[in-house]
This record gives sequence, C-alpha cells and structure tokens, in this order.
Amino acid sequence: MKEVQSIEKDKITITKQVKQEKQKHIARIKPHKGHTLFEVNLANGEIRKAKFEPLTAGWTREKQSKKVMVQKDCIYVPALNVKNVIKKLLRK
Repeated sequence: MKEVQSIEKDKITITKQVKQEKQKHIARIKPHKGHTLFEVNLANGEIRKAKFEPLTAGWTREKQSKKVMVQKDCIYVPALNVKNVIKKLLRK
C-alpha cells in the first residue's frame, strides 16, 4: 500500500515583500566612436569609468543599448580620456 503524507496548508507560509524602485529615464548619451562614458562624483571630485548593468538574456538585437548604474551625486560625461573630461568640466 502507498503511504500518503499530508501537508497542512497553515504550516507553509512564505511572505516576501519586494520594494521596487521605479526607473526614470533621465537622458540618452550617445558617445562618439572610441569614447568612454566617465562618472564624475561631485561630492569628492573622483573621476572613474561608468558601470553598466548586465544585459538580460533573451531576444538580442544587433545594437543593444546599455543601462548605466546611476550613482547619487554623480554626472556622466562621454570623452576620449580623463584629461578631456577635466577640460569639459572646466568649460561648464
């Protein structure tokens, strides 16, 4: 004979609250060929390369746009190198 195990529904409770932040389209930056997108932290003046979110698997296109991981108190400047980023910031 088969033994049947019964599971009470009251014992299994899984609750997970996910707080999702809405993404807001700020601007579109299209750098020239060979340029890099730099992240300038206005709080401490640090300049570094911008970080991008990994693309999700699924349907792919030839030209996929990347999403920048936006940080607080930062602006994004496309330029050939760090020296040119400083020039662009001094002009503004």
